[in-house]
Amino acid sequence: MPGKKKKSNVVTLSDGTTITLRQTSTWQYMKHHKWLYIMLLPGLLYFILFKYVPMGGLVIAFKEYSPFRGIWGSPWVGFSNFISLFGGGGLTSTFGYAFVRVLGWTLVWAFFATFTTYIGGILLSLLLNSKKTRLSKMWRTLFIVTIAVPQFVSLLLVRNFFSNGGIVNTICHSIGLTGFLRSIGLVSTSYIPFLSAPGWAHVMIILINIWIGVPYQMLIATGVLMNLPSDQLESARVDGATNFQIFRKITMPYLLFVTGPALITDFVKNINNFNVIYLLTQDVYTTTNQAMASSQAKEVDLLVTWLFRLTQDYYNYKMAVLSCLLSVQYSPWLHLTG
Repeated sequence: MPGKKKKSNVVTLSDGTTITLRQTSTWQYMKHHKWLYIMLLPGLLYFILFKYVPMGGLVIAFKEYSPFRGIWGSPWVGFSNFISLFGGGGLTSTFGYAFVRVLGWTLVWAFFATFTTYIGGILLSLLLNSKKTRLSKMWRTLFIVTIAVPQFVSLLLVRNFFSNGGIVNTICHSIGLTGFLRSIGLVSTSYIPFLSAPGWAHVMIILINIWIGVPYQMLIATGVLMNLPSDQLESARVDGATNFQIFRKITMPYLLFVTGPALITDFVKNINNFNVIYLLTQDVYTTTNQAMASSQAKEVDLLVTWLFRLTQDYYNYKMAVLSCLLSVQYSPWLHLTG
């Protein structure tokens, strides 16, 4: 057609050589690389079957769901469940309160669980890598051995240690620590409620998680520190930089640059850290907050543990799915298979 320029497929190089490029359609390109696309199929099928198909379970939030009637046999109630969540009356009028409390603790927990183990792992790695530390290989091995023990075993043992009648409470009572704390008003019982009272349980869960998570972070930080550019460190020392200045200006920025994606991943993982919360508090912690109790929630619950209890113990699927929708943490496969 006149006035319309035809796209040229000829490229002229700097030495005057011309190369003719061959244009291929998208279908031809895919056909040429068919084996690459075939290898993508398992991952694609996984996401379709286990991520997208179960999203049909979102309809539970708009129904008076009963596991005996099934999703499609349960009556449609529209936005009644949403009204109940935000104070529409009845037993579920406290769900909004419980949801805000649980969501707040979930975010606080994820922040402290992530950064305490991250900083602790870095400091421990720096200590073990220091030339002034004796028997550093032995200490590193001892910390690594703790990783070999299954996490659920460690958590159950620690739960028994810190229970109301556990060995730690027995020792604290024998040395007079329990009586001292009672005299200054920190405890009102004959034992220290490490895992059975608000405040105490929140702090203890974070401390126990530090003990569990620091060895993993130490290994990661050790690997990064071994690849730290030695010429930069030497130049900084020659220029008179102190150890703290080297750590602040060279070591820490390098660690953040390398481990930044892993730090974000750990934060997301801790939002859904089911094992630590559930295994430490199940059958130990009992809430005294009636508003929380009427919603089958505890002050130490994360969203994932609360939703698990709602579905598996109380069969309250509709409020569980609704809470998932609002927290953008919906895992519909759990509800469809539960």
